[in-house]
Formats: sequence, C-alpha cells, structure tokens
Amino acid sequence: MVRLLRVLILPVLIAGCAHRAATPIAVAPPPLLQPAPVAVAMPAGASPNMPIPAPLADGSYPTPSLGLSTQGAIWHLRVALNVAALACRGTAGDTIATRYNALLGGRRVAFAGAQDAAFKELRASGAADPQDAWDDAMTRLYNHYALAPVRDGFCAAADRVLNALPGVTADGLANYAPSALAELDRPFVDFYRAYDAWRYQRQAAPGVSVAAVAPVRVIPASTVPILKVDPAIFR
Repeated sequence: MVRLLRVLILPVLIAGCAHRAATPIAVAPPPLLQPAPVAVAMPAGASPNMPIPAPLADGSYPTPSLGLSTQGAIWHLRVALNVAALACRGTAGDTIATRYNALLGGRRVAFAGAQDAAFKELRASGAADPQDAWDDAMTRLYNHYALAPVRDGFCAAADRVLNALPGVTADGLANYAPSALAELDRPFVDFYRAYDAWRYQRQAAPGVSVAAVAPVRVIPASTVPILKVDPAIFR
C-alpha cells in the first residue's frame, strides 16, 4: 500500500513542478566604465602663461591679416614671405629665400604700390604720427610671423604659397593674397587653439596630469623686432 502511494504521489509532484513559474533572477547591469581623463599636451615649444590672442565670438582667432583692404593684403603677404625668407632654415629655408628673392624681382611694382596704398590708409586713419605708427605696426606684424613655436608649420605654408605664386597673374594677385594669408595664418590659429585647449584643461581640472614640454622663451608681439628685418618695410 505504501508503495502504491509513493507511485501516485510522484506524478503529482512532477506535475506541480511543471506548472511552477520560474523565479526571475535579478542580474546587476555591468558597471559603467568612465574613460580616464586624457591629458592635453602643451603645444610643442610653448611656455606657461604665454600671451596669445583671445578668440573671437565665432571661435576663430584674430591675426594682423584680418580685415585688410586689397592692397593691405598684398603688402602683408610680402611681409609674411619676407619673414619666412629670414627665419626658415635648412634646405627648405634656402629654397624659400631663393624663391622669395625671385618674387621680389617679378612683383616689385605690385608690392611697392601695395605698400604705398597701405601707408596712405594708415595715415587717413588719423594717426598722430603716421610714420611712427607704421613702424610699430610693421614690427608687430613681423613678430607675429616670427613666433618660434609655429615656425615649422609657417615655413611649410610659406613654401606652398611661394610654389603657387608663379602661376598667379599680375591681375590675379589681389584675389590670391587673402587666401594666401589665410594659408600662412593657419599654423598660428591652430597653435592658439591648441594652447587654449591645454590652458582650459589646466584651469578646469587641475588634478589632471598635463604633459608639458620644456619651456622656451617666447617674446610676445611688440614693437621690439625679433628678426633683423628688411628696411624697406619701414619706408
């Protein structure tokens, strides 16, 4: 009799197990992995607390070659390439100097006219001493393009511009000068943006390890010449 009960009870237990709902097991979601802060390196050749232009409202950075007249752009192009001829070194620098001297020979009239027009614009602006204001403005322009940490990028840009200029007609120089200046200014704008990114990181997250390079002495744009300049710039 006992054996018969065991036989009858077993199917009931099995049936009960078959209809019992499985109990869900709570599984914790995987932990969110927070990426480690990535240190933004100080741009090569920069130094802490060096002065750079403040960005404009649209996020771009001002340079001395913004907002120029047509003749002013031609003259600034001549100044920028003169700095490249003075500052760029090595085989590439020799090539830049050679092509710059050839450019002066072929575009002398255009550059002289642009210089005269740019000086007249400054004089018309109401400067108390136009010649003194011109000398200061040209020295600041030279110093802008002579910024040491940007030299490699600037020299590469000058090489591209000098390579393109022989194909620019005399009538086309006025149209080409603004785009050439933008090409020459791009390494400086990139440097300013990278420096601001490093500076913002240092101010926003002082605990983040910042990869810095050995500081170098950087002279801000001023009326003190960095390079020995072409005297024609000041006449």
